[in-house]
Amino acid sequence: MSETELRNAFESARIDLEKQLARPVNGDPCVRYVLEVLKDPKVQEAFLRHLKDENFVSFSCKPLELEIIVVFIFACRPPKVCIVAPAFAAHYNIITKTITVEDPYIP
Repeated sequence: MSETELRNAFESARIDLEKQLARPVNGDPCVRYVLEVLKDPKVQEAFLRHLKDENFVSFSCKPLELEIIVVFIFACRPPKVCIVAPAFAAHYNIITKTITVEDPYIP
């Protein structure tokens, strides 16, 4: 997949998530934080960098006092073997609405 195709596929997935969240939902609030951090160019670059060599697996949120840590988890593609799943974290400050990226992230 070319760089342009990868960026377009990522943007389509982000827009689909945004549309899903436009409807009233009683689900996990983590998804809203995922959508918020995915708007950030630094998070987009980290995500796309991982997608070049890895498969996206899942995300999780870890609430702290003044921030939410959104962790994006990937899996290595064979023949590469990973003992620890590749991941990066977006630290979202709920007061200032600022985001910092920690890549790699090891829990």
